[in-house]
Amino acid sequence: MGVAVADMRRSLEWYQNAFGMRLSTGPVDDPAQKVQVALLTAGDSGAGLELITPLGEDSPITRYLKADSSSYHICYEVPDLAEAVSWLKDRGCLLIGGPFPAAAFEGRPVAWLYLPNRHLVELLQTHV
Repeated sequence: MGVAVADMRRSLEWYQNAFGMRLSTGPVDDPAQKVQVALLTAGDSGAGLELITPLGEDSPITRYLKADSSSYHICYEVPDLAEAVSWLKDRGCLLIGGPFPAAAFEGRPVAWLYLPNRHLVELLQTHV
C-alpha cells in the first residue's frame, strides 16, 4: 500500500517506532514521477508499505496532500505488465501513467491506472 506523507523523515521514524517496520529501500528520489519514496517492511510477514512524498509543487502527491488525504494506492506485482494493463483497460480502467522505470524498484517498469471506482492502482512488473 502506498501512503502519501508530507514529511518523509518524520513519517519513517513514526512507522518504525510505532509498528517496528524496517526500512528496506530508500528514501529514493524518482524525478520521473516527481516523488521521493521509501519502502518499509513489517517483520517476517513481507508486508510492505510505500511512503511517498512530493519532490515539488508540481508533484501529483502535492495535490493529494492538500486534499487532506493519505492512503494513495495499492500496488500489484504482475508477471507481464503490458498484458495486465490491457486486461484492466478492457474492464474499464484508465491508464494514467507509464509504463516507465521506477527508481524505488531497481528500474522495473510500473504503470498507473484509475479503476472505475476511482481507486488508484500501481502495477509493477515482477522481473525486468
